[in-house]
Amino acid sequence: MSKVIFTAEQLERLLSCVLATAIDKFDACLDKMMDKFEARLANVHDELSMANHRIDKLQQTLKQQDYDGDYPAIAVSTAVGASAKPTLTPTQMQQVKPPVTRIGKRPANDALKVIKPPLTCFVGRLDPKTTAEDLKKYHLWCVKILMS
Repeated sequence: MSKVIFTAEQLERLLSCVLATAIDKFDACLDKMMDKFEARLANVHDELSMANHRIDKLQQTLKQQDYDGDYPAIAVSTAVGASAKPTLTPTQMQQVKPPVTRIGKRPANDALKVIKPPLTCFVGRLDPKTTAEDLKKYHLWCVKILMS
């Protein structure tokens, strides 16, 4: 194996060459990262613009809809970072009526009424000799345990 001896000048030129190459590669990498970042930023800006446009359309639609006087107009802020909850004054809160309860597409006060189903319970995997009275006693025992 042979030894190579460098002079200070040769080492300095070699080092400057290596550093120049490393800096060029670093700059190229940094440029690629900046391009990707700018593309993402432009994408977010476009999505935000579309969202604000949709909010504007929804506000216009809400202003145009007829609520039969049941609901007051509620202003919604489109500013980024603004509170998403609309604020109502006390008088507006009193004017707001709950929506009409519906069953399917018909109002709940229609002639057709629906009742709640009775409470049922299925018990399985019991001894065939178990009686209804045994189940009642067990139920009462469970209630006493839960109440204490």
